[in-house]
Amino acid sequence: MTPRFALVVAHAVLFVGFGAEPAAAHTLRMTVTATVTDLTVKTSYSGDDHDSGPATVTISKPNREVVASGKIGPDGTWITPKPAPGKYIVVAEDEFGHRAEKEIEVGQETEPKEWKANEPPVSSGLGIAIGIAAIGLVTLAAYWLLSRKKD
Repeated sequence: MTPRFALVVAHAVLFVGFGAEPAAAHTLRMTVTATVTDLTVKTSYSGDDHDSGPATVTISKPNREVVASGKIGPDGTWITPKPAPGKYIVVAEDEFGHRAEKEIEVGQETEPKEWKANEPPVSSGLGIAIGIAAIGLVTLAAYWLLSRKKD
């Protein structure tokens, strides 16, 4: 096996591994915003600018007692009167089984307060940079290992 063949195979495996992201394209994201009078829930799919479609939102207390529920509208939002101060669990779920859940604590907000669920841990730009760096390091290591002369 030549070093060139090994490098081509290593590159092919790495590009396929870093290029495939089908699961990330279907993550249901949710943003909950509390104002003085309302709670607004906005949903969308990761990677898309449009709303998530027919999702159901449920707001419940930590003991799972439902406080409010409703459907996301065509614009991707649902608005309900703000519940009494306390901890709540907000769940958005679409008809395909995608789900976003976030625990929030509602207080006496005078300024809008926001919580986000299902946000990616790194931005796509940082992910691409990490992927390119990893491909470069693996290529360098493979070339070094394969080009060493065995005595």
